[in-house]
Amino acid sequence: MDDLLEQAQENIKKVVDEQQMNTLYVVLQESLDELNQAEHLVKTYKELRDKAIVGLYNVGVSAVSLADKTDLTRQMIHRIVK
Repeated sequence: MDDLLEQAQENIKKVVDEQQMNTLYVVLQESLDELNQAEHLVKTYKELRDKAIVGLYNVGVSAVSLADKTDLTRQMIHRIVK
């Protein structure tokens, strides 16, 4: 009787562990998907930011002024506009 109880407990633990593992894999995949979407958004907004910086620089706004407004370095502003 004790052997059956022990075996049942082991089986329950195994099933619970498998369910928990499957749940964690789902969570992992969903978080990776969300991170990929966020990275895509960041790339899109950086491109928009860079276009705005180039446009402002081309109409005479200084790199120093753009750096102050964007919290980027002057060197980064110069890399963007070149």
